[in-house]
Amino acid sequence: MTNKISLQDFKNSPWHDALLESVVDMINEGNTKDLGKILQDAAEKLVNRRLNEEGIKSEKITCDGYDLLTEKYNRVQVKYRYVNGKTPFSKQLHFETTRRNSKKNEGVASKSGHVSYSIDEFDYVAPVIVHGAKDMTPIQYLNSLNDAKILLIKVSELEDPERKGCCLNSIPSKVLQNNQSNSLEILK
Repeated sequence: MTNKISLQDFKNSPWHDALLESVVDMINEGNTKDLGKILQDAAEKLVNRRLNEEGIKSEKITCDGYDLLTEKYNRVQVKYRYVNGKTPFSKQLHFETTRRNSKKNEGVASKSGHVSYSIDEFDYVAPVIVHGAKDMTPIQYLNSLNDAKILLIKVSELEDPERKGCCLNSIPSKVLQNNQSNSLEILK
């Protein structure tokens, strides 16, 4: 796209405040499902920013299979996930994708109706984990967003032993717990 807008251009649009008001309404209503769809793209931007702040040069990519590409050509798939477990790492995370039915997506990878990621689509998964509870107040939810955890997990840790070449359909809590040391905090 050649004629891009700037953040300031969008801030000057009537859509800017309306979008922010919609996000605030979703938080106040506890609408985490729709909010998660909006926050997925923001999560990709946050992970990209944090990697660069840590000295790992990366850029956001628009392509099938991964969201970020580092200067060393590591492909990173970012996933925004809301967890209401005892800790941010105590419950498994959903890890399938929805894709069109096609020859490419037939077979063992799409047995459940969703499509499993292939082990060769990316090198790392970066789940952005927002930890909360079902009965949180809106301000508690906002605080949980600010305290989200970002992990970096090698895709090799997610290969399904029963379906070679496919990732597991969820990231087990044990994998999350084992990768706590590979955590990036969201800096304000």
